[in-house]
Order: sequence, then structure tokens, then C-alpha cells
Amino acid sequence: MRIINKCLFLLLLVLSACNEEYKLPEYPETSQEGAFRLHATGYSVDTPNERHTEQEVTRMSGSEICFDRLEHYIIDTEGELVTGFRSLYNAGLSEIKAEGLRDGAYELLILAVKGDSDTDGAVIHPLTNASSPWLTFQNGIESGSLEAEYYYARHPFSVSGGKITGQDVDLNRIVGKVEFSLNFSNEYVRHSISSVEVVLDEGSTSAAALNGDGTITGGRRTENFSLPKDGDEHLYFPVAGGSTLSGKINVKSQRHTGELIEHSFDFKVAVRPNRHSLVTINVTHPDDHTGMLYIRKDAYTEDNFYTILSDSESKDVYYNSGLRSFYVNAPLQVSVVENRLQLRFYSPVSISDVTLYARLPSVKEYVEFAFIDSIPAFCNATFDLPSWTKGAVYRTESGRYVNLPAQEWDDLPDLQFKISSDDPYWQKISKLRAKWYITFNSYGGNPDTDDGRPNGNWMGMRPVHAREAVALLTNVAYMCTLDTYAAKLQEIQGTVPGNDGKTQVDMSTVIPRLESLVRLNTGLIYTGNGVLGLGGGYTLGVYQGTYLEHYNSPYAAHVVFHEMAHCMGYSHNSGMTYGNFAGTSGSFYVANIGKLPVPVKTILNSNVNPNKY
Repeated sequence: MRIINKCLFLLLLVLSACNEEYKLPEYPETSQEGAFRLHATGYSVDTPNERHTEQEVTRMSGSEICFDRLEHYIIDTEGELVTGFRSLYNAGLSEIKAEGLRDGAYELLILAVKGDSDTDGAVIHPLTNASSPWLTFQNGIESGSLEAEYYYARHPFSVSGGKITGQDVDLNRIVGKVEFSLNFSNEYVRHSISSVEVVLDEGSTSAAALNGDGTITGGRRTENFSLPKDGDEHLYFPVAGGSTLSGKINVKSQRHTGELIEHSFDFKVAVRPNRHSLVTINVTHPDDHTGMLYIRKDAYTEDNFYTILSDSESKDVYYNSGLRSFYVNAPLQVSVVENRLQLRFYSPVSISDVTLYARLPSVKEYVEFAFIDSIPAFCNATFDLPSWTKGAVYRTESGRYVNLPAQEWDDLPDLQFKISSDDPYWQKISKLRAKWYITFNSYGGNPDTDDGRPNGNWMGMRPVHAREAVALLTNVAYMCTLDTYAAKLQEIQGTVPGNDGKTQVDMSTVIPRLESLVRLNTGLIYTGNGVLGLGGGYTLGVYQGTYLEHYNSPYAAHVVFHEMAHCMGYSHNSGMTYGNFAGTSGSFYVANIGKLPVPVKTILNSNVNPNKY
């Protein structure tokens, strides 16, 4: 029993000691006596011609500037670290609270970091005295641009009567910011830039360490680096008294013709703590006066590009012929809409190296209007056109150079366009004689239901079928240009009767009649009634198997020729539907699929698309 009583007595002593242990009081919503209120100063801006001091003192709070790390010490007049007091940094109020200091003069040392200091190889050491290293970098030989911003303050204060009067402390960056910008005469030059390399002189150095008392020591050679063509900002830790970055900015560009051009520009800029310095390079180029647009792959962004006939496209869009339709021989639609160049491409295959010619009403010849690196499959893209405020030089289709005044471009919607490309796909498109106007239709079906909501012999056509309709009809149109196809049809001359079942069809007229069809309103056939296709007039529908397997199945391919024979006016009494024409054409299509514009099913991969029925 005595043992239990002794244990209870000892426990009460421990609890009593815990209750008497010192705790910093809860912070109120506003500062009170004894608090160091922290503020961050903004950069001062230096321009190449004059210095602008645009320094702002910004109150740090959790919603504005939140440091990723903050360390602080208090030293006495001898530079020795003070111990035996209590302090706390409150990030929410951006304050440091200190208590328990004796009367006298002191200095508050603060090192703060905002950003990823680990990437910089930064090491923050415990201070042993005011002159010991506080911040160092693991790479002591070379220095690149820093990822983090580093702040420092050395703030004197005094304690009187055991109290510290509340006061403001300004934290200044020990890093300097250098902003590089490149100016180009026009968009053609900007888009032609392939690389920008900054090569620094040997004298371009950065500091290696910050001591507790604020002294900066050591030096590291600053590394060369690359710049994006739109410029960039870099952070450096300048040596004591400030650093200087100097060297050359080497700009490489490639004209749309493939010619490489290199220019080098000298620069020199001061790097000082808490200063924002500017380096502006006016890039001179042989094409400074051209009016031609240069559209490279990186010009396609989420803001100006999307894919048409995508699986997510609404039926209200792709069933609307005003929004989704095209001529088979003109799959690339070019227009100017609200002073923006619009490209819409009905093709399962991308093309490259496209020259776009334009003709103004007042100019007899077409001029090179734009060069496009590549146009993605089923692309819809828009690009800003320059504001023509001055004349520019253009190359005509015949090779002459003309200077067109700005006012010539006032009527952009009236521009006439012509397309040229050596791309193999486009070369095949250029040979098409057929001018079929192609649309996509529901015929009463609903693609949003699981079964396509059949309506008679039709069901809802989905984008996966629409894309294949583009591939199938493009292939058929190109097949009509092959001499071997014309020869194959001649082989069956005399075996294909017309609608009367007797008179033989002149097979030399079939391809011209097929190519002369005006319009094909495509759709998807519901096979539940035993029908695989419907055609006649402008109507052309085939079942899903034809859309998915026309690449390798003669039977699937023959269905479209059967229905196109109906569009040419032939009935089931003729040999053009159930006779030799459809079967021969379907077999020839599959046997020669490798020669056609869309030669393999893996381009669209529709047979494994989860959106097919």
C-alpha cells in the first residue's frame, strides 16, 4: 500500500511539473508587443538604359508569400549566438515571437527559402557563430540557374525592461533575377527559331556560400544554358559586390525551305541581390520583311487545336453538314474566320511540308501565304494572323517577289487558297478526279443508345464509323485513278448486263460515271433485317462490317461497290450490283489496299475501338 501511495505522489509531482512548463501564448489575430513582423521586399528593376526602382514591401501571409523553410538566430554584440531564450516562427501571421532575453542590444538573423532548394543542391547548416557558413551549395565548381529564391535579414533590436517593442523586419533576396527576351520582326522569324544557346564568358560567376553575418564568399563558374525562343527568367546568387553575366546568345533558325541560319549576339548584364535585370535581344534575320506565315508543330496547342470526328464529338455536330462535310478531292479546308486562319482536315493520315498559297482579288498571281510543318489527322486548328500595319514581301507561285502594301489584306474573307505539298498522301489526293460531297447521317437512328436505336434498316452512325467512311471513300476515289483498275474492269467486259438484264454495260464508262457522282450521304445499316447496305441517289449506307473490315475482306469491300452501283442508277437486275462489277471491284480493292491512301486498318484501329457496336 505504501508503494502505491509513493507512486501516486510521484505521478502528481510529474503532472505538476508539466503544468508549470513554459508555453508561448496563443497568437491573437493581430500583432502584439514582442513580435517581429516579417515583410518581403520586391525586386528593383534594372533596364539596359536606366534603372527603375519599383521596390514594394509586401506583407507575408499564408495566402500570399509562404516560405518553404525559415531559420532564425539571435546574436549579441560580440557576434555570438544567444541561448537560454524562447522563440517561435508563426507562418500564418508571418511573425517571429521571442521571450526571455535579457536587457541589451541584439541582432535577429533570418534565412528563408521559397522554392525547391533540393534541386539547387542547397545545404542550410546550423550556425555556430555569426561568421560560420549558413547556406552553401553542394556543387562548388559550376552553378546553373537556381530554382528557389533565398531571403536574408540581419535586423538590430534591443531589449529594455525585459520587453521587445514590436517592429517590422524586411527580408531581401540574396539572389538576382535576369530576364532574357528576344524580339522578332514577324511571326515567320519567331517560328523559324530552332534553338537559342547562351554561351557565357569565363568571368561569369556566382557565389558559393552565405555566412550568418550576411557576408558572401566563394565563387562558382556559371554554366551555359538554353533559352526558349519566347525568353525566360533565371535566378543567380551573385558574389559580393554583384556579379556580371556576359557572353553570346547564339540563335539558330531554319527556313521552311530547310536552309539553316545562325546569328550571334553579344550581351552583358549586372546581377545584384534583389534586382531584376533585363537582357533584350532584337534578333535580325534575312526574313525580317517577309509576310509569310510559318506554322510549326509547336504552334498546335490545347487552345487552338482539337480533333474532329473524335469519339467524344456530339452527334449534333457531326450530323450537321454545315459543321461536318467535305469534298473527297478537297479534304483540307482553309478559311479565314474572324482574322484567324482556320484549317480543317478530313483525313485519317497526317501530312507534312504544306505550302499554302493565297490570291488577293487585286493580285493576279497566288503568293506564298503560309508554310505548315505538319497537319495532324482530322485536325481542326486556328492560328492568329498578323495585323498588317506595314507592307511585306511575298514570293509568288512563279517565283517572283512582290511587295504588297498593308491595305491589300483588308478583305481576308475574300482570299482564294491553293495547297501544295510533296507529302505522299497529299500527292495521291491531288490525283483524285471524283468530287463527291460527303456527309454523315443518322437516318433516324440514335448513336447515343447502346443499340443505335434502329430505325427500319438504319441505326445511329457513330464517329468511329464516320472516320472509316472518310478512309473508305478516299480509297475508292483514288482507286478510280489507277490504270490497273480500269484494265481490270475491261477484263469483265461483256459479262456485266445493264438494268434490262441483257444489254452489256460499257465498262470503259463505269469509272467516269462513278467519279461523276455528286453527293454521298453516308450512314450505318442495321443488319437485324438481313440488309447489309442501302444505296441510291445521294444515299450510301453500309453495315459496320464494311466500315471495319474493308481493308482485308473482299466481301466487306464489295458491299460499298454494290451500293455505289445503285447510286449510279443500276438495279438488282443488272450485273453491276449482284454481278461481276461489285465482286471484282471488292477483290481488286483488297488486293491493292497497299497502294491506296489509307492502306492499313491500324491507322484508325476501329476494329478494337470500344465505341463500335
